[in-house]
Amino acid sequence: MDSNQVNYDFAKAWDLNQGDFAEGIAQNIINFASVNNRKIQSIYDVCCGASNLLSVFDKCGFKCYGTETRQGMYEYSKEKLPNKQ
Repeated sequence: MDSNQVNYDFAKAWDLNQGDFAEGIAQNIINFASVNNRKIQSIYDVCCGASNLLSVFDKCGFKCYGTETRQGMYEYSKEKLPNKQ
């Protein structure tokens, strides 16, 4: 099995196990910004992995950007957020 497939499979497993955790973190970031009167319009997630955070922010209407160096993780993220680049 090549490393891209390993990373892809890991992304799927991570997504299943950490989705709720990411949603909580994203909500904390949104709440922090709101309490401190910060206007957040876009999110840039470096090493976004399975895009758990980005998918939550995307659902909340933020403009989302992410980078990922592991090709398998990147491929999984593209499937998860098909209308994003």
